[in-house]
Amino acid sequence: MRRTIGLRKLRSDLTNILRRVSEEGEVVDVTKHGRAIARIVPVLADTELSAPSGSAWAEMDRLAAEIGRHWNPESMSGPDGVSADRRG
Repeated sequence: MRRTIGLRKLRSDLTNILRRVSEEGEVVDVTKHGRAIARIVPVLADTELSAPSGSAWAEMDRLAAEIGRHWNPESMSGPDGVSADRRG
């Protein structure tokens, strides 16, 4: 279940809100002047956390190799390439 609360309500009722997140798995979006600024989510139990599967790592390696084949570091640095991509 997801719920939205204002920053003032969070400050005044923090203990109860954190209890619901912890015990009931509730997700809480926190707003300030009507705009979302944070999200409080329950922490997964250790048994639910897992490393990416072997196939995920293999896919990342494949993508890294593909990028490497097309990358010309002399034409543009990595940070400049990201900035250029963000500008469109």
